[in-house]
Amino acid sequence: MARVHAARRTYGEVVALDNVSLDLARGELLGLLGPNGAGKSTLIGLLCGQRQPSSGRVEIFGGDPRTAGHRVRLGMTLQETGLPPTLRVAEVLSFVAGHYPDPTRTGIGAGGST
Repeated sequence: MARVHAARRTYGEVVALDNVSLDLARGELLGLLGPNGAGKSTLIGLLCGQRQPSSGRVEIFGGDPRTAGHRVRLGMTLQETGLPPTLRVAEVLSFVAGHYPDPTRTGIGAGGST
């Protein structure tokens, strides 16, 4: 499902990832633990196509994560969001649903209670 092979990512002189490799098979779960600056967010950024490796290779579902067709089955939840705390549940669901071409119906909104 996801493969990282000898990935390296630098930001100028800073080495965020150095020779990282992993294979994640269907049904497997992976937790990333480490102190601030260990490269966890950088690795996630590579896997979801937000960043590209300085060297090495990253694949999800058999292809480049920077290609939209390979990211279509990918989902992620950020640790912190930038959504205003005053939004109602229906408003958040509507906002998130707007990011998908065929979102799952929630039954909330359009006459439903919030």
